[in-house]
Amino acid sequence: MSPTARAWVELLRGPAALTVPGDIIAGAVTAGGAPPRRIAMAAGASVCLYWSGMALNDWADRELDAVERPERPLPSGRIPPRAAFGAAAALTAAGLGLAAACGRTAATTATAVAATAWAYNLGLKNTPAGPAAMATARSLNVLLGAATSGDTPPTALRRSALAAAHTFTLTTVSRHEVGGAPRAVPLAAAAATTTIAAALLLPRRREREARSASGSGLTTAASARKRALPRNASRRKAGSPSRALRLGGGTPPSDGLPAVAARALSRAWPESAPGGGRSAVAAHRRGAAVASARRSTCPEGTLRDAPGAVSPVGAPARSLRVTWPEAICAVAYAATALPPLVRAVREPTGGRMRQGVVGGLNAMLPLQAALVARAGGGLAAPALLATLLAAKRLSRKVTPT
Repeated sequence: MSPTARAWVELLRGPAALTVPGDIIAGAVTAGGAPPRRIAMAAGASVCLYWSGMALNDWADRELDAVERPERPLPSGRIPPRAAFGAAAALTAAGLGLAAACGRTAATTATAVAATAWAYNLGLKNTPAGPAAMATARSLNVLLGAATSGDTPPTALRRSALAAAHTFTLTTVSRHEVGGAPRAVPLAAAAATTTIAAALLLPRRREREARSASGSGLTTAASARKRALPRNASRRKAGSPSRALRLGGGTPPSDGLPAVAARALSRAWPESAPGGGRSAVAAHRRGAAVASARRSTCPEGTLRDAPGAVSPVGAPARSLRVTWPEAICAVAYAATALPPLVRAVREPTGGRMRQGVVGGLNAMLPLQAALVARAGGGLAAPALLATLLAAKRLSRKVTPT
């Protein structure tokens, strides 16, 4: 690598850029998926905006770096300040252009990312609002990935909050890379990292979505069940609950049950038939029997256990499991971010704090992998974990901070 090329890699924090596309993937998977071409363009836009922020950061800090970090490209004279500022502007324009190709929502979100990054570098960095600004930019980057699907579901907002919490912690630690910090700073960062890792292991409600056979969209098990109902059942008016629901029981016996079980229940409870009795007690007994029959007659893997299954009273089914991919990614996140912070707690010098920042940057990858795994992202999660190995190797050659 030529000296000029190496200077630009140092300016743009080349290894750290590997932690950016994972935000897009996590957001897109959480929102239900998007065409690969659109995800690739959004990832390119995100990398361009990240690089523009790095160039602008060094341009804004060039006088401070001349004292604290004279080895950086600008104070060392390897890259002129004007070139760094021009690169920041050009990369911002390129990022916004790529995002615009992904749709109006993505363009709006990318504009918010760029505006937050420029505001941070040109004014907010050394204020109490600095960490919050960086956390906002990272959260918006995850939402940029969700925008590639054309929608931003509440789940994406919750997942982006975890990325924001990690970035807030990382930015707080990065403020002490040169002069060191009080022991309370890395201790608080370690506690926050532990909390985020624990949040990744919390049981969650399964998404009420399943990919269609063509893979081009999403459908809920409830809608599939509605399409499978007899025609006369699908004509029930919206807002007109079934007799069983009106009386506090379960769903009607024929709803979601095999015909044999439905006929048996009708004979056992004649009041469920047209013209039958409507006592609340009978309806309650019928609802309990319907639930029992559904459990005994529906085999594993059918509607009862589908991701979008509903209970007899219409409440979404819940899963209290944490899958192995989720657990592995959460452990990898903690194993990457915590050890350098623990060392910084023992010895809170500038060097130790910088190691904590490097560990936190690399930990973005297993964090993104965990978010992808929680959304059922398939092979994307192990791919992000594999990228972690490359990021660690490159960070030994070119510092990502």
